[in-house]
Amino acid sequence: MNINPKRRLFNRFDLSMSAVIMSEKMNWEVKALTRDISAGGAFFQEVSIFEEGMKVKVELLIGNKTVNMLTGSCSRIKMSGKIMRCSSGGTAIRFNDSAEIISVRSHVNH
Repeated sequence: MNINPKRRLFNRFDLSMSAVIMSEKMNWEVKALTRDISAGGAFFQEVSIFEEGMKVKVELLIGNKTVNMLTGSCSRIKMSGKIMRCSSGGTAIRFNDSAEIISVRSHVNH
């Protein structure tokens, strides 16, 4: 099902970001990459093990190699959402309204 881009509430960006998707119902998690993302949701490549309607938690890793080298830290954005669509190409998740941004300190010895 293709959604008319003019009907979207948020701008969508072609952006590959590392993520972890966790099932709120099951006790497992999956590492994934976004193919595109907006403030309202994202499409995760090659992840098709979820069921439509399932509630999930998502952690997006925000990092930059130069910033990580200089500060020893990166950030994660934690949010929850709902599986909207699954296909062999991946999974679409609609994000809920709240998100938490967390700074994570690296444990790498310099």
